[in-house]
Amino acid sequence: MLNKLRYFLAVVKYHNFTEAAEVCHISQSAISQQIKALEQDLGVQLLSRQGRSFEMTAAGEMFYQRGLQLIADYERLCFDVKRLGTESENALHIGYLQDYTGNELQRAVAMFYETHRDIEIHVSAGTHEEIYEMLRDNTIQVAFNDQR
Repeated sequence: MLNKLRYFLAVVKYHNFTEAAEVCHISQSAISQQIKALEQDLGVQLLSRQGRSFEMTAAGEMFYQRGLQLIADYERLCFDVKRLGTESENALHIGYLQDYTGNELQRAVAMFYETHRDIEIHVSAGTHEEIYEMLRDNTIQVAFNDQR
């Protein structure tokens, strides 16, 4: 069912079965069959087809919106589980602005490491938006950022 959902999301995103099939690495006929099978599984029409074009039905719109969230949650779950399984529990993740040119952060990390050698320190650089996203999705625990 998860693959069918991914196929449906791709078809709607690209508004084209052929392009969605290419992105999903399956044939156009296979993606079309998967969408039909999804509609049969749900017992509702998601797409109203008119020749080579289509429009989403009200059910399709709801399925698309909630499907996007479901896939995002699923991918986040997989990421968190993998990270938990492969990373030391004693880790500190820090984010800072990629254009930062001072060395205060380096000195602070070095001083922290001298007294806390059992803690892994991971430092990531990014734009304001990337740092915000890293905080939001718990990729980092601490952010050094200017006001924005």
